[in-house]
Amino acid sequence: EDCHGIFRINVSVSKNLNLKLKPGENKPGFWVPRVWANPRNFNFDNVGNAMLALFEVLSLKGWVEVRDVIIHRVGPVMKFSPLNKAPLVSFSCVLCCKMRIRRAQMLVCLQIHGIYIHVFVFLGCMIGLTLFVGVVIANFNENKGTALLTVDQRRWEDLKSRLKIAQPLHLPPRP
Repeated sequence: EDCHGIFRINVSVSKNLNLKLKPGENKPGFWVPRVWANPRNFNFDNVGNAMLALFEVLSLKGWVEVRDVIIHRVGPVMKFSPLNKAPLVSFSCVLCCKMRIRRAQMLVCLQIHGIYIHVFVFLGCMIGLTLFVGVVIANFNENKGTALLTVDQRRWEDLKSRLKIAQPLHLPPRP
């Protein structure tokens, strides 16, 4: 019931081996220790590693791996002890511990973890896109759009600006 000891992992066997199991016989497998190991590329153990993992998520390369680890990991789950009605924190790992919460509660918990990473990607990309468009528009306005004009268009704009400045020598009388 605690998250320690060993547990059995069943092994998938190819259908080409024609392995026939007798009733009551276990599938092929092996015993492994029940431990939580951090993923190979990232972890959230401290602020620096978490920031690095979230930066990787914003680059949109490998963010699916981060999402899958976040979704498949179940953190502290609040339960109430039947004796004293006090909250009891049970730390459960999907892969290694016997489930202490109902399946419906587990699915809600997993969906919340998944929503976090998707909202982070959406908002991060939107903010990044907004900053990019803002810089492009600011540079365009700074140059007043002349950087994208051809030579003839620049001459025409120059002529229009000179005509706006020019004033007649005298005003004709009103009819």
